[in-house]
Amino acid sequence: MPGKWRCCPLRDRDGEYSLGESVNIIHHPGGNFKQIVLRAQLAAQTDEVLHYYANTRSGSSGSPVFNEQFELIGLHHYRRPTRIALTPDGKTGPRNANEGIRTSAIVKRINFEKNRLSQEQRLLIESALGPAFRYPSLIDSLRRARFGRELADSPQTKT
Repeated sequence: MPGKWRCCPLRDRDGEYSLGESVNIIHHPGGNFKQIVLRAQLAAQTDEVLHYYANTRSGSSGSPVFNEQFELIGLHHYRRPTRIALTPDGKTGPRNANEGIRTSAIVKRINFEKNRLSQEQRLLIESALGPAFRYPSLIDSLRRARFGRELADSPQTKT
């Protein structure tokens, strides 16, 4: 059914969560039925990865990792950390956590690499990352339905 599902905006902002907050993951491990991890603790991070405690299974890579407001903050990558990340007190993160790649790192990498692409390919990337594609997000739609307004930082509300 067209228009039933919305996209998850890719944001390049880093500060949409803090260590100790919860993350949520919607996944289909191994192509099986949908499973949802709610309120998994975010344990450690770097500029590129997030480490969180979650019960995921093989085949969940690429699943969205959401913050507490269900804004996309990462893509699930692996059931064990492949990179060293730091906890809030500056210690090395746990080795028994899951790992996700931060969407802000993905967007930064895309923007860095897009100069190697043809003009047509760059235009496609820019339209996919542009405000018209990014907003309104799912959370914006829910807030508008509940409170009759959009998020304050939405480009649609700025003049």
